[in-house]
Amino acid sequence: LAEPERAAGRCWRPGGRDDLEDLARRAGLRPDGSGRVACPFGYADLDSAVRGLVSTGLYDAAVRATDEEQVAKELAEALRPHVRPDGTVWMQNLFRYVVAMT
Repeated sequence: LAEPERAAGRCWRPGGRDDLEDLARRAGLRPDGSGRVACPFGYADLDSAVRGLVSTGLYDAAVRATDEEQVAKELAEALRPHVRPDGTVWMQNLFRYVVAMT
């Protein structure tokens, strides 16, 4: 439930390392480079992390299916491995990008 609603049959989901390049080609573009960039998510504490993630809208379907309290509880539980000894929450993220030409 933690995904934006999508029309049936119109959902493209990346699955492999070269999917961005394939997507660019299908859009009529010519891939000209790609890479990775670190983009860690850091929060002051667990409550801030939960509020920040819920505010993205990605959990709206889950909130509608249950309630915000239940979603917050599940998110807090999932985030526990990312809580540092000082109470901050730090999630390492690595994003791929592609540069493409027309």
